[in-house]
Amino acid sequence: MPEISLILSRTLADPFVTARLVANEILRHMIATYPYSFHQYAEFMLPALFTSSNHQQSKVRASTVTSTWQLLKIAAPEHLRKNMSILVQRTFDESAVVRTALMIEVVDYLKTYRDRYSFFNLLIPILFGMFDDEDPVIADKSKREWNEIGAVFEKENETDLKEEMDYPVSPPQAWPDSVPRSRLGCRELCGRNLMGMMNGLANDAKGKCNCKQK
Repeated sequence: MPEISLILSRTLADPFVTARLVANEILRHMIATYPYSFHQYAEFMLPALFTSSNHQQSKVRASTVTSTWQLLKIAAPEHLRKNMSILVQRTFDESAVVRTALMIEVVDYLKTYRDRYSFFNLLIPILFGMFDDEDPVIADKSKREWNEIGAVFEKENETDLKEEMDYPVSPPQAWPDSVPRSRLGCRELCGRNLMGMMNGLANDAKGKCNCKQK
């Protein structure tokens, strides 16, 4: 395993595009096949992946995004938290292929990551930022996935939310008729993580407005 990790750390930054793509495929295979053995090499692999995430070809960046998030999923949670600022940069990637890869991984984390309850406040703003993506496919898909994430949360917290689900509250009086209201699970996720999401939402707004922080 150490030898394989060393080879991958070098080929992930190889000057040849094909070599990088193949290295990413092998890395994802190792993650899926040997998660309990390979997780200890995550920190060693990350520098090469972060270097490759800025590659000029979008297919390399997209493949790297997928590999990075999947590697961090089996790694210790502190690695995800420590590198979150680097990971979210792909939200502003010029390629829809890269942004789609990011969306797929973020959605997967929100549904299945073992420590997702500790990271909802960091992950939800990333998905929210895709609601108005310039690619309508990404914008539509992210909204539909958000609804599914809410459904998963409802199922996991069925006991706590039983009363609200059995006796749903009507929308506020000022709620516009033309705007669909999010399901209970989505509203609960926002309400429980609102304070923790404020910085992420503010940073996303500033990034989309191309404003400089004063």
